[in-house]
Amino acid sequence: MGRPSGFDDAWAGKPDEQLFHALAHRDEYEPQAIEAVEREIARRNLDSRRISELEVSAAKEKQDQNVKAQMPLQWPFRILMLILAFGILQIMVGEYYRNRGYARRSREVWRWMLYGLLFWLAILLLEVLLSLI
Repeated sequence: MGRPSGFDDAWAGKPDEQLFHALAHRDEYEPQAIEAVEREIARRNLDSRRISELEVSAAKEKQDQNVKAQMPLQWPFRILMLILAFGILQIMVGEYYRNRGYARRSREVWRWMLYGLLFWLAILLLEVLLSLI
């Protein structure tokens, strides 16, 4: 049986931790890549205790990432995004959260920026209407 498209060569030089990280995050890799990882682990004849430790560690890391991604934006930041409406600061805050794995916080920064923009447009419209009276 031949090698599937270079996956074996790609995983051969990776450290043990990266191999087990891939196993713990199977949904992020192609099935052929996971098969190559499993072959590489068998080829290295890694210690089963070490395998268990690394799998537990990788599973905990994935759980921590999921918790982090679901953390809501704090109320002081929501109010700040609402008041400031739209600007470079909000874009920087949204990207900061996105790049650090806080997916929900990043989405909420953009949402509260939109609410702020609508709020200030409503205030402007109200001011124009009141000036016409």
